[in-house]
Amino acid sequence: MSLNYALFDPLLEPVYILNSDCKVIYCNEAAALLISSSVRKIMRSQPLFIELFQFSEKIEALENLVQIQDPTPYKEVNFTTTEGLSGKIQITIQKLPEALHWITFIRDVTLEERLQNKYRAELDAKEGVIEELKTAQAELENYSRNLEKMVEDRTAEIRGLNQKLKALLDSLDQGFLIFDENGLCWEITSKACETVLETSPAGKKIWDVLKLPENEVRGFSRWLTTLFSELLPFEDLSCLGPAQFPHSQGQQVKLDYYPIRNAENRIQGVVLVATDITSLIRAQEEAEKEKAHAGFILKMFKQKKSFLSFFEESQKLMSELNRVTLSPPSSWDRDVLFRILHTIKGGAASFSVRDVAHYAHELESVIQNWDQFNESKWDQFMENLQLCFTQLSHDVQNLLGKSPTHQIPVVEIAKPELVQILSIMGAWSKTRDWAEQLTAHYLTEPLTQSFESYDYLIQQTATSLNKKVKPLHFINPEFRWNFELYQSFASTLVHVFRNAVDHGLESPEERMAAGKSEQGEISIYAQRNQNEIEIRIADDGKGIPIEKIKARRSEKGLQNENLSDQQILMTVFEPQFSTRTEVTDISGRGVGLDAVKTELEKMGGSVQIESIINRGTTFIFKLPHPTSALMPAITINSQTEPFKKVA
Repeated sequence: MSLNYALFDPLLEPVYILNSDCKVIYCNEAAALLISSSVRKIMRSQPLFIELFQFSEKIEALENLVQIQDPTPYKEVNFTTTEGLSGKIQITIQKLPEALHWITFIRDVTLEERLQNKYRAELDAKEGVIEELKTAQAELENYSRNLEKMVEDRTAEIRGLNQKLKALLDSLDQGFLIFDENGLCWEITSKACETVLETSPAGKKIWDVLKLPENEVRGFSRWLTTLFSELLPFEDLSCLGPAQFPHSQGQQVKLDYYPIRNAENRIQGVVLVATDITSLIRAQEEAEKEKAHAGFILKMFKQKKSFLSFFEESQKLMSELNRVTLSPPSSWDRDVLFRILHTIKGGAASFSVRDVAHYAHELESVIQNWDQFNESKWDQFMENLQLCFTQLSHDVQNLLGKSPTHQIPVVEIAKPELVQILSIMGAWSKTRDWAEQLTAHYLTEPLTQSFESYDYLIQQTATSLNKKVKPLHFINPEFRWNFELYQSFASTLVHVFRNAVDHGLESPEERMAAGKSEQGEISIYAQRNQNEIEIRIADDGKGIPIEKIKARRSEKGLQNENLSDQQILMTVFEPQFSTRTEVTDISGRGVGLDAVKTELEKMGGSVQIESIINRGTTFIFKLPHPTSALMPAITINSQTEPFKKVA
């Protein structure tokens, strides 16, 4: 049986227990006082015994404790502690039975002399205190003669203050109460408690007032004990208490806690303030909705064509979504569903259509948690998503005068330009070359017009991630193309831009630490090469870490051997592949780039990735360009800024 060291606590002589390394693992109060310290401090730090004293002579036994089997003779030496205390002691060391521990007994030879000096000083001080007590006694006798009258006056004053305090509390529209360390509510409460907390708390247990479930009361009691013992600052612990009250009428009641301290600065009670913030929350929600709706209207008018393209493409995707889900859920192609929903969500977010983005995200989550698939929840979210599009169509019709599904594309042309073209046609009406030039001019649009809406998406994503990004940089902005031919593919590029901000660009602090501007840059470039169009989307971020992709592939059971870096990089286009472990509204499901690749393959295109760590990443898309007589090669401005490749 091991020795209980607490047996040495009441001893008046200093006792230290040492381990084989000569560290102090126990000492009694007398031992702590000898070195002007505390037992708790010594037990926590476990100092070396030889560091606590400087002895006038070497004590050989301390240099090799493990050799001691029998008690050593008492040795008398002078000592000095690290605190400057000096004196003379007798010391002996002996091994404890059944343990590799040694006990050190110390007799303080100079203790009696020090105590005499101490008591003599205390006696001198007491003589002065006796005189002060005589004076105080006289004053006390005089004070006691008027005590009864003073108590009566003070009682009347306190009664008046309590009445005023009660009136003040009852005038508040907040629930106000105080509870003690046992959870008992004081008599002081506000009348608003009857409505905000649905009870009168006085004399009740706080957990009953807050309607805590029985299985949570024990944990609340532990929190209460910790709160009053102040093992941690009150501010750090108070936030762990119940933050809301479960109001039976659905009101949002916020709970805050404040300490009441006594003269010794100890917590005597805790003030609980219950505030009904239902109206505030509703107002905030309405304000957010109004703000989002206003943003939607502004963007729709500013980017009308892009919005109508989004709406038209979303209707096609919704039809495809309905088609894919006609069969039983067990036969659904979940990769296709992910791509459709992720594309709808990305487009809706870029135009601040919050409800559409929200329900598309919820449907993604249902698919993501396929093992707990809930068909009724899926049907409800699908119905809500369709209702959102119906409402969106009504809103657009009210704003534009026509439904977005019946908008007729209009090609605008300046009058002088039209006059010039008509003049040319009149002179060369039988020349097909002119018809081709007219087609190229009026059925194409510049790169800036096709992608101007993505700059808002970039800035919006950056703001939500606390990042800074320059406006989208267009290289060769005069490049013109038939956007309608590539609209489905272009709509999926929302994922490339969002990923560039989320995965590619660093935070302002990380960029500045790497010697970069705190604002990241994303650029887009396009040119025509014979029978294909090349589009490059680049960022100047941190690049794609090959090793991270390899590790993620290994987690999914994929092989990395005999694969080039380009083949490894192309993994980011695989279904449900993501280097993120957490799913957010922006990324983490591994669906976005899969949607891009799917649309690219439909039209016979291809993609490559160039990425250098700390320099950035470039996605290179090559799209087939129809060789039609009415779609001639489009001349690139020779003065255009060359594309800055990642190198």
